[in-house]
Amino acid sequence: MAAPVRRFWDPVETASTAIITVDEYSNPQSDQYTMEASVWHVWEHIPRPYFPDRAPAVGADHYAIEREAYRGPPAAASIHKPDVIVVRLRAPPAPVVPPVPGQRPQRAQERDILWIECKAPSEGAPNGWNSVMTEAVARLSSAHPTREVYLILAIGIKWMCFLWDPVNPLPMGSELHIISAGQTVWAVDARVKPIPNLAGQRHIGNSFLVDTTQAYSLDYWSVKLVQNVVVQANLADLQLLENVFALIQAQNFNGWNPAHF
Repeated sequence: MAAPVRRFWDPVETASTAIITVDEYSNPQSDQYTMEASVWHVWEHIPRPYFPDRAPAVGADHYAIEREAYRGPPAAASIHKPDVIVVRLRAPPAPVVPPVPGQRPQRAQERDILWIECKAPSEGAPNGWNSVMTEAVARLSSAHPTREVYLILAIGIKWMCFLWDPVNPLPMGSELHIISAGQTVWAVDARVKPIPNLAGQRHIGNSFLVDTTQAYSLDYWSVKLVQNVVVQANLADLQLLENVFALIQAQNFNGWNPAHF
């Protein structure tokens, strides 16, 4: 993936300062340690350099990034909390030529392409990751029973990525399992898969085990020595997230959100 003009951890980006805030709140002594709000805020900003909300031309595709975007049937509204960040592809209809003065344009078609489930820094133990995974599966089952959606689970400044694929679930016996202290503890819904064609997914081992100690970091300030050269300690994690975004941008998604979304 070619380096974009903007990177979310650049000092001039809002995301970079929001990440610092979340890291400060990750101290158990912080009064914000159990609060999710700072995690929502940072993930509202991280995708923006990669998913522009301004179309390059009238009628061209563009994106929307929203929090508390309700997804699912009207009767299930109460289970959809505002800790979901949704990246949505918007495809406006072709403009009327010649334009009709005073006529309201048609509504764009929309498609959820990435869900980011956010939790407070205090939820970083393996059971916390299982809880956010369980919550994501329940919501995706309701909102997208037949549509692929990329999924990021975010707790504090840590994150892991997956693909929600209800059409082609993992075969029986190949389901992911979340481990704790090296022991297989929680089975993951078969519709949650590793992301195809994404190198470097260290959080998923060869035996389909999800190791939460291998979650990726948004820490862009720590450094390490490599052959006597100071480099960013978590650069590979930051670049992996960019690669996830690039895969999403390159994919052709089938189906559109229902009109009531």
